[in-house]
Order: sequence, then structure tokens, then C-alpha cells
Amino acid sequence: MSMVPSKKVLSFFVFTIIVLGSLLYINRKAEAIGFGGIILSSSPCTNGILLLVSPPVGGLFLLPLGARLYPHFSVKPGSWVLGNYVPTGVCVAGLIPIPTQGTIYMMGTSK
Repeated sequence: MSMVPSKKVLSFFVFTIIVLGSLLYINRKAEAIGFGGIILSSSPCTNGILLLVSPPVGGLFLLPLGARLYPHFSVKPGSWVLGNYVPTGVCVAGLIPIPTQGTIYMMGTSK
């Protein structure tokens, strides 16, 4: 008797993984919150850049190394920024963790 799973079992397993994976992806995007304002300060972290953004929808945010950026790629103070983030995040500055309002996953900036 062979211990190899049948094609039906493998198909069901692959289908289940695809469905669960897509639900998790959709859920992540559903929690996204928009932000925007002028960058007041930016500081390097070991896991990205810490941004302090002014109102109208500002706060302290982590821009991780893998975030999607749109032109003009400027994260210096004085640039306008608009994007989406997911709640919570931590900027690791040396050995000091700095909690943030959120982690940016998509952002565009002015010149």
C-alpha cells in the first residue's frame, strides 16, 4: 500500500491554502487607514525610517524597508506625504524600541 496522497487530497489541500491565503490578504488590506500631511521629522531606524507627520491626518509612523513608495521618494522634512498604514508598529533605534501609531505599506510624496 502506497503512502502517497491521492490527487483529490492534494487538490483539496492546495485549494484550502489558496482560499485561506487570499482571505488573510484581503483582511490585511481591509484594516488599512489613510494618513497625510507634511513630514515634520524623519529619523533612521534599524528596520526603516521613523516619520512624524503633521495634520490633517498625522502622527508617528514607521516606514519599513519594503514599503511601496511612489514618486518623488522624498522622506525629508517639508515634503507632503499621502498613504496608507496598518495600525501599530515599532521603530527599533539601536536597542530602544519606539512604538508608533502605524506601519506604512504604501506612500507617495511631493518634491
